[in-house]
Amino acid sequence: MTKSLLAKNLRTLRKFNGFNQDALAQALGVTRNKIASYETQNIEPKLNLLVKISNLFKITIDDLIGTEVNEDNFDDLNSTYQAMQEGVITEDTAITPKFVLDTQAIDDFVNKNIMIGKMVDGMKTFYDFKNKNAPLSAESQQLMYILDHLMAANKEFLAELEKIKIQQ
Repeated sequence: MTKSLLAKNLRTLRKFNGFNQDALAQALGVTRNKIASYETQNIEPKLNLLVKISNLFKITIDDLIGTEVNEDNFDDLNSTYQAMQEGVITEDTAITPKFVLDTQAIDDFVNKNIMIGKMVDGMKTFYDFKNKNAPLSAESQQLMYILDHLMAANKEFLAELEKIKIQQ
C-alpha cells in the first residue's frame, strides 16, 4: 500500500520542525500512538486535528493533504499559508502549483498513442477487406465503432495535454 500524502507530509513536517512523535503528540493534544498511526496511514486525523496540524506547521490544509511537502517547496507553502492568514490571498485566489507535468512522459504517451492508432488503422483495413468478402458480425462492427470513438476521444485528450504542456 502506498502512503497517502498526508501520512508522508506529517512525518516530513514533524522532522523539518524538530519534533519527535511524543513532542508532536503533546503539541496537538493526542497520543504518540495516534501520531504513529497517522504517519503509517493506519488511521486519518479528524478535521479539527487537521486544522491544528495546519496551524502548527503553518501550511494550508489543502497543501497538507494535496501537495507533497519537501525542502524545495516548504517555504513557498509556508508563504501561501501566511498570505492566507493575513487575508492577502484567499483559497479562491491562491495560485500554487499542484503538479508539474513530466513532458517526457507526455511525449512517450503521445508516441504510444500514435503506434496504437496505426495498429487500429491496420485492424480497420483488415476488417474492411474481410467485410468485402463476408459481412462482419454485429460484435465486430461494434468493436470498430468503439475503437473509432476511443481514438477520437484520445486525440482530443492529447490535444488538451499538449495545451497544458505548452502553458508550463
